[in-house]
Amino acid sequence: MFTSLVAPLLVLSLGGPVDPGTPGGPNLVVQAQPISRWITDIRSLRRVLEPGDPQNADKQFEQSLKQILGEKGFEGIDLDRPISGYGTLAATPTESQFVMVIPITGQDEFLALLDRLPEKLKADPEDGKKGLFRIAGRGALPISMYLRIVDQNAYVSFNDEDGSLLDPAKLLPSAKLVDPADQSSLTIRAFPDRLPAKLIRQTFDQFTQRKKDFLQGNARGGRAMFMVGFVRMAILSPLTLISSSHLDAMFTEGRDVALRISLTPTSEVAVEIAVTPKPNTKLAASIASYSPGTNRFSGLIPRNPALGVQIKLPFSVPDTRDTALDVLKLIEENNTGANGDVQPVLDELFKGLARTIKAGDFEAAGGMSEPGERALCHIIGAASFDDTSGLEKSLRKLAASLPASVRGKELITFDVAKVKGVNLHTIKLGSVLDDNLRSQLGEDALLCIAMAPQAIHFAMGPQPIPLVQASLEPKANDAKMLSVDTNIATLQRVIELASVPAGKKFKAMVGGENRMTTIVGLTAKGGAEFRFRMSFDPRFLPHATGAAAPPR
Repeated sequence: MFTSLVAPLLVLSLGGPVDPGTPGGPNLVVQAQPISRWITDIRSLRRVLEPGDPQNADKQFEQSLKQILGEKGFEGIDLDRPISGYGTLAATPTESQFVMVIPITGQDEFLALLDRLPEKLKADPEDGKKGLFRIAGRGALPISMYLRIVDQNAYVSFNDEDGSLLDPAKLLPSAKLVDPADQSSLTIRAFPDRLPAKLIRQTFDQFTQRKKDFLQGNARGGRAMFMVGFVRMAILSPLTLISSSHLDAMFTEGRDVALRISLTPTSEVAVEIAVTPKPNTKLAASIASYSPGTNRFSGLIPRNPALGVQIKLPFSVPDTRDTALDVLKLIEENNTGANGDVQPVLDELFKGLARTIKAGDFEAAGGMSEPGERALCHIIGAASFDDTSGLEKSLRKLAASLPASVRGKELITFDVAKVKGVNLHTIKLGSVLDDNLRSQLGEDALLCIAMAPQAIHFAMGPQPIPLVQASLEPKANDAKMLSVDTNIATLQRVIELASVPAGKKFKAMVGGENRMTTIVGLTAKGGAEFRFRMSFDPRFLPHATGAAAPPR
């Protein structure tokens, strides 16, 4: 049940007060790490994205800062204290207000910094209001801004018509805004019972419309959109599709929501959404009982893989299930009646996928092994599929209908082995694989398939049959919604099997460490609070790896 509550977390994380026990307080609180840490992290990230010339990356970064701030840079700001802020997100967004709290080294230095900005901001003392400054720019500013300096902090208000947000009695000290234990690069906190219900529901309606737009686009995409439609929407639907009752639960029973962004440029960029419920509520019980469960196929991922993938889609959640069925229906409509002898196989495939979605959570896992005997790899995996009997029968009929000249080549062999009543079949892949995969899997590579009652198992490579036999008794591990992992050294070796220059370029750009890293991951955990986490390794960004990406 709780997985479908993730969506409001994304929405609610756009605002939050300092103290849930303070009525009428702001409904938006932000804290960010000191600028010195941001500079270090951004410089490191630029080096990751431009590994061929790190000195040039540093030089360009310094030049960009000078273009914005001048030769004196951040002079005027205390680079070693955190930045914070608070405000009110209004039902009408243009009426929202915010106060930014900037640590400074001195008033004169900070005012000089404002003047160095491209907007050439100037702070003029406000008549009759001691210590209050009105901020003006080179041109007309889109919103009114005021400044007050207190305790070596510059309080800057936005969309503040008369500067009343900066009345001394209303100012919130930075110590109440910053949690020292939170080491995230940026944190935005929200308290649901303070947020404007109208705005949240408008956002919900926009998410719902995006679903419809996506499905219509998917219908136009045809068969090529199958994986995008089936997998992407199934993953995203818990984040974007919820019912009004879930929104109501979050408003009445959610204590606070936090959106955290963490930047570790050499290994991980992560976004985490956490919700803490009010005690003794149904939401608290739901969060406490939530568990991602296990993935019965995750034990199939090879040790030190070139690539390992596991996925668990929450089709037990009604919104997710309905979305996946809608996507599947549209894809099926675009693949009906125009596929000749293959059509009966596709029909059975769509029927089986529909049964699988309706049956509950979808699980899949597998990967590509490190090079073994003859310096060749294997690919192994398995996926949920409810009642494979119809699909297997249609494949046998298709094979029997092939021309005699094709059957004579014995490309397909049925019933090469049997394990616990499950038949194994093989297909010769040599003429089908491209040059890269032939280098990695072998000229005589086979595809072995086993259709168990509730899953399809497969392996490709020089000796796939023993792997499929063993896979029929897989070891389950803790589940992740999505995880794509690699051993960097293994991946480099596999790339070199296809192209030595490509492997060397990959090592230069990504590295060659003999360790595992998560390329992209989605996880969800319950307990005292619910945490949904998305992460990726920035070294594997498409524009960062470029031609060094594994050949296809």
